[in-house]
Amino acid sequence: MTPTLAFRWCRELMQLFDELDNCAAHEYIRACAAVTPPGSPLGIAPANDLTAAFLAACHAADGNLAKRFVIMDRNPRPGSPICSRSYEEAQHLSLSRVFILSPRHGPEIRDELLSRGIGSDLVHLVPMVLATTVRADLDSVIKVARFFAKAHASDVVQGGVPVLRRKLKVLRTLAPAVSLAVLAWLARPLLVIRLVSFYSSRIGHFADNTDIHFCERMAGLVPRNVIERYVYDETVANEQLARMWNRSLCVPRDSATYRRVFQLIPEPHRHFSRMEKALDTKGVRQCFGPFLSFTRSERETAARSLKDLGLEADVPFVTFHSRDPAYLRSAFPGGDWEYHSYRDASIESYLPAAQRLVALGYTCVRVGSCVERPLPTRAPRIIDYALHELRSDLLDVFLLAHCAFHLGCGAGIDCVARLFRRPVAFANVLPLGGFPFGFETELFIPKRLWSRDQRRFLRFHEMLDPGLAHAMFAHDYAAAGVEPVENTADEIEALAMEMHERVDGTWVPAPGDEPLLDSFYRIVKECCGVPRNPSRICAAFLRRHADLL
Repeated sequence: MTPTLAFRWCRELMQLFDELDNCAAHEYIRACAAVTPPGSPLGIAPANDLTAAFLAACHAADGNLAKRFVIMDRNPRPGSPICSRSYEEAQHLSLSRVFILSPRHGPEIRDELLSRGIGSDLVHLVPMVLATTVRADLDSVIKVARFFAKAHASDVVQGGVPVLRRKLKVLRTLAPAVSLAVLAWLARPLLVIRLVSFYSSRIGHFADNTDIHFCERMAGLVPRNVIERYVYDETVANEQLARMWNRSLCVPRDSATYRRVFQLIPEPHRHFSRMEKALDTKGVRQCFGPFLSFTRSERETAARSLKDLGLEADVPFVTFHSRDPAYLRSAFPGGDWEYHSYRDASIESYLPAAQRLVALGYTCVRVGSCVERPLPTRAPRIIDYALHELRSDLLDVFLLAHCAFHLGCGAGIDCVARLFRRPVAFANVLPLGGFPFGFETELFIPKRLWSRDQRRFLRFHEMLDPGLAHAMFAHDYAAAGVEPVENTADEIEALAMEMHERVDGTWVPAPGDEPLLDSFYRIVKECCGVPRNPSRICAAFLRRHADLL
């Protein structure tokens, strides 16, 4: 929709609500006749649709709204020039909250704003406008319906058959969404019908958050009178995971329609939530096995691909991965992702561990959907699958679901191995207060923190100080005057060897290991107030850095 047409819609809508004398709507739309043009000094990204023009009018009408920044485009991608300029402007104005108008990429933009310390609201125009008419008389509702019918007819006349097809597709989803929303409203208070969104835009959250949610449901931690209908984010990080969840949950792919319709229900917060929980704080995951499985066809396809990849059927394999910024730069070009740079690590430091595992009879497979650089080795039985032409969403999941164990660093892809209950060894974990926990089959070693002022490494109790225990952004460490230091190749190799021996059943702790482990978890409990978790810090790491205790 062009800016001119969007502004005309706003003016006509304002006139319509003037006729209806709907005070709530009139308060929001009263300045649409004087809507500001694109490029106005209000810090508004270029307006090119009805919603953008509408909120531009809100800015012009209300001094308080003018202080709240609006990211507006029909579907701005995170990292696009529009979003990047918007982030910078929001930080420059020291804003605490932002409106986002992006049906397709809203959740990702919200995450980026949150990483910069800025709260946000996802805003959709049509549900808000319709909600203002709920208490109106029948004649008023008919007038509103006629207005939108005329507007959609005008769209079809201008856009022709492609626009008509698109609108019919939306209508097919709209009918069941409206039916479910009406049922949710009528069923209260006996039943709570809730729309729950997967955190599907990032593979780690898609795996871990979803698994935790269903484990808590299976454990009876969700009230019995709550019925859930599941939807995706506007983007899906891995299509294979989506297919596997969809086989048992029948998730609609046009999830945006469901979300918009559910916003029309009074008190919509009672009927919509997102799987935000990423830590199994109640310890329920270890009580349940994996929820997902592969079909026979998927197994056969994956087996052929693994053979072409060079994996022998009778040889166990270990997957490994080191986080770098390549994925975010590729998925969201133009964005500034330095805020998570403290989580990155060098893939080269994982190679000695891979070579040692190969000597023990494993094949080592480097995984990842997008990586910064290739492995600096062509050693036999070390496969750089992440850059292989056979890489696919199916193999990404299948490899991690069938590995002997996974050697990772706390990146999103590591969570897929946990989803299928495979043993995981985490290197370069940070922050320490959020170290992986939940399974007895997990090991980890943290990055150490070097104090620039004191010229020494922080001890564990200092790393678990409230200011650092859950520090999620690079600037938090810079502000504290500390520098994260990657684990060395020797430390990662020792981690891999302990995991191999535990998987193989040959692990024997050295004298003094248990007292060191008890001391570490005593510090964790004193600083964070959490009990000892099933996962373990690598014994060799504690021996080497006992001074940190």
